[in-house]
Amino acid sequence: MTNPVLCGSLLGVILALCKVATPSFVAQFSDMLGKGVFGSSLFVIGMFVFSHDLVGSLGCCGLMRILFARHVLAPTVMVGLALLVGSRGNQLRVMVLQSALPQAVVTFNISAKYGVGVELLTSSIAVGTLLTLPILLVWLWVLEIAGL
Repeated sequence: MTNPVLCGSLLGVILALCKVATPSFVAQFSDMLGKGVFGSSLFVIGMFVFSHDLVGSLGCCGLMRILFARHVLAPTVMVGLALLVGSRGNQLRVMVLQSALPQAVVTFNISAKYGVGVELLTSSIAVGTLLTLPILLVWLWVLEIAGL
């Protein structure tokens, strides 16, 4: 357990389960740091996308499989899980739409730091972000038609 990301995440989960309150100065510092890092992370992703081929080594078919899994398969599974736990209405819609959103900047940062799947994530984030609005509108339409 020498990975600081893993240790920090595990510590955060343990503290949350024990209902330990975060001191206000730590919360304020974390909020300020997060707001500052987010913009620079987006800039780094933009520079990486600009300097690399968008489809990359995946090919168009590989990229389509990833986008299908991310924007169709994952929300479909989420509909099933939400219905399984008894969610309906707005709660179900929020769960499904959140599962259809593109990957976060954090996943790119971790991927770039450890050098694993950077090309894959770059292509997936860039194309997925461009397709987000139409995909979310289609999911809202599907949920409305299904009466969920």
